[in-house]
Amino acid sequence: MIENACMYFYVDAYKSIKVGQIPANSTKIYQIGNTSLAMAREIVSKPEMLDYLQEVANQIRGRHIMLATSKAFAQIYPLELAHWQEGMPLWQYDGWLRKYGYQGLPEMSHNPQVHRLFARDIPTLGVKGLRIVRDIGVTLTGQFAECTGCATCEAECPEKALMVETVNGQPTIIIKSELCLGIACLRCQRACPNRAFKFSEFLHKLRY
Repeated sequence: MIENACMYFYVDAYKSIKVGQIPANSTKIYQIGNTSLAMAREIVSKPEMLDYLQEVANQIRGRHIMLATSKAFAQIYPLELAHWQEGMPLWQYDGWLRKYGYQGLPEMSHNPQVHRLFARDIPTLGVKGLRIVRDIGVTLTGQFAECTGCATCEAECPEKALMVETVNGQPTIIIKSELCLGIACLRCQRACPNRAFKFSEFLHKLRY
């Protein structure tokens, strides 16, 4: 059982668990920063580090592994492509793992401990400072004149990313963008009996 995970600074650890970026059952998450930046800085300040790194490289023994001959690789690799590139939901990924006879995905840890080992990657960020992108994992809301609040779109969403609530007397669509498959799915829009749902309006809000 994997309990610990490591990741970079500028990623929300809790959202990373939800989308499958790190093991779901991680109880402790260590944010270690960008190690390539740390090494680059050390090489600049200590040029002799290059000789040491070359010695380490010379001791590494490489082996050619033909993964294509592995049955496990042949079964799991297409699942990885389907999840990360085609938008296959994690519950379906889990179902295929179990169908193939492998261990399923672990249950999600709801209260992991997050430890930041350093304050930041680069001590000096320059005159403009650090710009934080907030378009990732935002909650989107929208209202449509023809919407009756039937919640057919909510029931149709395979990722449970969508909710229908009443706000100021009007049916309101609420989408958790970190869970939504976006234009790779559109089942919510297709399911709307009144053709009121327009996903493109949510994309406009996300970008602007």
